[in-house]
Amino acid sequence: MNVLNSASDLSEENRVESLADKLKKAVESGQTNLVLSLLKIGAPVTIDNDGQTALHLASAAGHESVVDALIQSGCDVSIQDFV
Repeated sequence: MNVLNSASDLSEENRVESLADKLKKAVESGQTNLVLSLLKIGAPVTIDNDGQTALHLASAAGHESVVDALIQSGCDVSIQDFV
């Protein structure tokens, strides 16, 4: 394994994790424009430790505009959470 490739992979992993954290915070606080911007630059709409997606979080917080934005961006509406 090449050390440079390994470091590059770690850097990409950290970038994706950082984007996921930023997306989660933007979703929870109802910042629709920020959510859209983060999605455009590749923020992953992942499942957290409780099995919740960004769509679950936005819906639970009552942020209708964020829910609409996530759906329009192609988020999977069929994923069920673990809770």
